Amino acid sequence: MKETIKTGKSKKFAEQIRSIYEECVREGTKSLKQIAECLNNKKSTTIRGETWTVSTVKSLEQQLQISRSSSTTKLTEFNQDNVIEAADKFYKKEEIWVPN
Repeated sequence: MKETIKTGKSKKFAEQIRSIYEECVREGTKSLKQIAECLNNKKSTTIRGETWTVSTVKSLEQQLQISRSSSTTKLTEFNQDNVIEAADKFYKKEEIWVPN
């Protein structure tokens, strides 16, 4: 029963911090360390009143169900022609360029 209460408080707290977290990400922070620094610079503290660290940001992301790959990876649009061209270059051992 205690674990359920703790989880409920953690989720509620995480939702309260979400806007500050998202603001940090919009400002260009990408790594867990950068996000922790940004949250600390904005005078935000963890649920225990401590400064943010890599591990506490990771816990926050888990509570908010934020995937690191989705928040930091830029998706590239693929179409059939691009895939065929890349496969042909791979077969010929040519350099393949993928846009950033």
